[in-house]
Amino acid sequence: MRPRAILAAATVALGVVAAAIMTPAFAATTPTISAPSSATGFSEITITGKADANATVTLYESAYIFNDLQVATNWDTGEPLTATANSSGAYSIKRYVDSGFLFAVEAGGERSKTVTVTMKVLPYLTVTSTSSGTVSAHVAPSPNQPFLPVQIQRQNGSSWTTISGGYTDDEGVYDATLTGQGAGTTQTYRAYVGADPENAITANYSSTKTITVYGSSSSTTPKAGDVQFTKIQYHGPSGLNNEWVRLTNKTSKTINLSGWTIKDASGTTYTFNGTYSLGAGKVVYVHTGQGTNGKPDSQHRYWGRTGYVWNNAGDTATLRKGSTTIDSCKWTSDKKTTTC
Repeated sequence: MRPRAILAAATVALGVVAAAIMTPAFAATTPTISAPSSATGFSEITITGKADANATVTLYESAYIFNDLQVATNWDTGEPLTATANSSGAYSIKRYVDSGFLFAVEAGGERSKTVTVTMKVLPYLTVTSTSSGTVSAHVAPSPNQPFLPVQIQRQNGSSWTTISGGYTDDEGVYDATLTGQGAGTTQTYRAYVGADPENAITANYSSTKTITVYGSSSSTTPKAGDVQFTKIQYHGPSGLNNEWVRLTNKTSKTINLSGWTIKDASGTTYTFNGTYSLGAGKVVYVHTGQGTNGKPDSQHRYWGRTGYVWNNAGDTATLRKGSTTIDSCKWTSDKKTTTC
């Protein structure tokens, strides 16, 4: 009996040793990865995820167009870009992107899934005017990719009109000379830069830029009747901004109303401060109450009063340029509005 017992014990021991040899002491977990779905312009993003505690995490990347993941390089050292997971397995890696990119990480021989970060182009628009009626526009998108479609748009009331278009050049910029912009007028522009699907770049608008176009808005001095009161609402619905006057440019030229005044019969005065150009045939509303000039669109201005101006039973509105009376409108009974 004893030899069998010894043989059985030896067999069990050999099995334990074999099991220890065949079973790995540790199996690495597949790391996770998370990144912003999109970046705006050339910018730094943060890539995060989980791996085994204290594991070395190596970043893999590829420009979207190449779809060829390679080990990312630390630009300072030339070595692979890595991070060390903390005791909870969390890691964080910062990386700059200049187009759409693909990213993955590897830790302990295991590769994460691949994530895509698209790039929303960030256009920078500059406008200048040194020649009569002409505006120079310069668009420098970030990233500065060549052959991106570009439009220059000019505000027209609450809408926008495309007045120039093309593509960024080899340096990634676009320049245009805009003629016929109205000498002496104030214009607002924006740039639209279109998408580049091959590089996972999406479209975007620049911020708006407002400029007074070089030159004189009119070769003649405005005279009586050039701008007229075409409607006054002196007894409208409740609210100071429901009391307003409407002026209309009756000429075929843009007129700069800077410094012009509107007065009631008692001498209460509104002054067009700054540069305000009223296009040919265009109208402008001057509301009695408070608000932001140009909101909801360029046709609206605000007096900033805290009380009503126009008398319902009768009043006279007078429009002057300096000491010159351009127009007046009078009513003697309460009909709520007058078309002068």
